[in-house]
Amino acid sequence: MGATIPGHFPGEFAVTKEILLGWFQDCLDLDIDVLRSYTLYPPYFYDAIAEFNRGRTKPLYVMHGVYSPEEELMNGGDGADGWDESITNEFKDNIREIVLALHGDITIPERAGLAYGNYTTDVSPYILGWVIGTEWHPEAVVKTNSITTPVDQTFQFISPTSDASRFEKWLAYMLDYAAQLDMQYNWQRPISFTNWLTTDPLSHPLEPWFRENLATVDVAHVGPTSSFTGGYFGSFHVYPYYPDFLRYEYNQCLNCRGQTDPYAGYLNQLKSYYSNIPIIVAEFGIPSSRSLSHAGPAGRHQGGHDETEQGHMLADLMHMIYEEGYDGGIIFALQDEWFKTSWNTVHFERSGHLWRNRLTNEEHFGVLSMDPGSSYEDNIHIDGQTGDWTRRENTENSVPVATFSNNDYSWKITHDESDLYLLVEKKNGESWTFPSENLLIGFDVVAGGSNCPSSTFTTNVEMFLNLRDRDNSQMFVNSDYDLFYHTYNRSSESTDNSYEPAKIIVSYPMPVKQCRFPAEVLITGIWKYGITDPASPDYSNLADWYFTGSVLEVRFPWFLIGIMDPSSKLALNYFPASANVDFANIEGISLEIVHLDANGNTHFDPSIYNWQGWESPSWHQRRKSGFDIIAGMNRVIHSAPIDASCVPRSACQAQELTSCEPLDAPGLVHVDPNQPTATFFQRISPCLTFGQSQGK
Repeated sequence: MGATIPGHFPGEFAVTKEILLGWFQDCLDLDIDVLRSYTLYPPYFYDAIAEFNRGRTKPLYVMHGVYSPEEELMNGGDGADGWDESITNEFKDNIREIVLALHGDITIPERAGLAYGNYTTDVSPYILGWVIGTEWHPEAVVKTNSITTPVDQTFQFISPTSDASRFEKWLAYMLDYAAQLDMQYNWQRPISFTNWLTTDPLSHPLEPWFRENLATVDVAHVGPTSSFTGGYFGSFHVYPYYPDFLRYEYNQCLNCRGQTDPYAGYLNQLKSYYSNIPIIVAEFGIPSSRSLSHAGPAGRHQGGHDETEQGHMLADLMHMIYEEGYDGGIIFALQDEWFKTSWNTVHFERSGHLWRNRLTNEEHFGVLSMDPGSSYEDNIHIDGQTGDWTRRENTENSVPVATFSNNDYSWKITHDESDLYLLVEKKNGESWTFPSENLLIGFDVVAGGSNCPSSTFTTNVEMFLNLRDRDNSQMFVNSDYDLFYHTYNRSSESTDNSYEPAKIIVSYPMPVKQCRFPAEVLITGIWKYGITDPASPDYSNLADWYFTGSVLEVRFPWFLIGIMDPSSKLALNYFPASANVDFANIEGISLEIVHLDANGNTHFDPSIYNWQGWESPSWHQRRKSGFDIIAGMNRVIHSAPIDASCVPRSACQAQELTSCEPLDAPGLVHVDPNQPTATFFQRISPCLTFGQSQGK
């Protein structure tokens, strides 16, 4: 469970007790036993846990974490010694605060960005165990292990083995400190430290990135003494798409159902290594975002999935974790978090906590969606119906709807914290007949640009959408305004105001053994046909447009129309000579619509849409369409025999690279890495033209 809601950062602790109690009920409806928390929450979190569990024969347990001094350990990427006195003391202070808070025995003075208050509620009976620390940066592990100063410490409950590295001894010291504090209240409970694939103990000869195979942190090099009977276990974050060795290793491995599955292969090998230690997958997840930031094997990508697909994948991964003999799995995450960023969008968007970027995968890991708008009724749904538009027009204090018309068409524009919406109706009652007609929608966002394709628009447009057919509609962006081109182009070649498919980088080229895998680029401008009403059996959160009869509806993610922060009306500007990203404050944007059919081109007058910025977003919670799928899998696991076992199979070992074929995903294109560096990310298409033939 995260610590925030839309409009806030985690350190603001804006989640209320009432929201928490609702989330706890969602957990029970998901048939969840355990909720993982990462750090200290305000006192009302623990009050809510105690209140919720009071009188229950089956309480909701908490697997509690403690943040390590992550930034200090990173040391700007160079890594720092964990045994540094200031780092060690800060980590110990964090541990002490949380242990005492869980026993209702501490008052913490007010401080910015961290929880504080008078902790008086003892929730120790509901704390299932400890997962201490964060994912370890390999540079910190290497730095700590490179120092020759001997470790002179005594250990009471948790101790390092004789094979332990200096970093592993530091972890044992921290776990032992937590166990000693807990024991002051006569408690011993299962304890572990966070780990992940980057610092696992296995060999990964096909990992293309040096850093991901740089260091090892071995759970088996730490363990309980004879004085500690509370339990010791390993905790690994295991996502199906990261690191990249998961693409190339274990490709011949079978899961327990006899199907080829690299994720099952990795789980099998890790569990085999730790055959005598309980192991849980303490974090795994699949985002339901429109775009992705990493492609993964078996179609499990970091984004690009609709909510139903997300639910099926999470249920399948949980089932696999169970079948492979693990002692638990923890889904990341309970709720979506708008403040999160992805590596391929973070440098461009601003004030992300105030709006939802549908292209940022990190915002969409939740099983609960944090939707824009104050309620379901407040939303515009892309479904070919106009009642939601009428309701918004007639609702006081609602977001305004801008209305326009000519002799043959009427059109309306509105927005929310996620998208801009367009409704176009034919006045004569005729139905839309794609693909025998086209609808072009151009956006003039900032001053400048060109009118290419020639004679199509009366104004210069930064990008335009070409609606052609259900399976063939796409957004194009002016090359001088193309964020992708100006970020990754390596040449000094000047642009020519052509229009390119909207796209985003997903992976850089990777050399692996004898292969050199191409860079991966996602065409984000492909417009998906479907219905966005969650109440519809045909619902898809990835849908962009829909038409029925004389009604056509489209929604545009803010990020894809050049708006980098709709809350402050901040737009991407044309790139200066230095090619650095630049921004501009705008009053509004202009939409120009052109209808193409057998009778020629019909131009709508350019429509100016202005909106009010906001300092606090409206939002409401919704269970995603995969919610019940996950709940069903949890019920199956909880009703199954405790000693689930795999079908007989041979041990799975890391494989040699058998193919140089890149991964495939919808909208993913591969850029040949053998091109000269200067033209590596060159433009994909020339300037397009449109006419009665609907163009090429």
